[in-house]
Amino acid sequence: DEHLHDGFNMLGVSQGSLIVRGAVERCSLPVYNLITLVGAHQGVFGDPPLKSLPPQFWDLISKYAYEESVQNVISIAGFW
Repeated sequence: DEHLHDGFNMLGVSQGSLIVRGAVERCSLPVYNLITLVGAHQGVFGDPPLKSLPPQFWDLISKYAYEESVQNVISIAGFW
């Protein structure tokens, strides 16, 4: 958009925070201010309901959540 060529402010909420941050970092957009609300920029570790599982299951899940095959199939693993 020609009106945005000289720069603009950008706002992202929740998962949109991750999208706008990625756009600014990867696309070199002329953004004056980037405001993000309730975004998981540092990731999320774990899922509280899983804490009720025995420790050996928690360790197993934590270990394999980072595997590419798991990341590609289970969406929440991308936030892990």
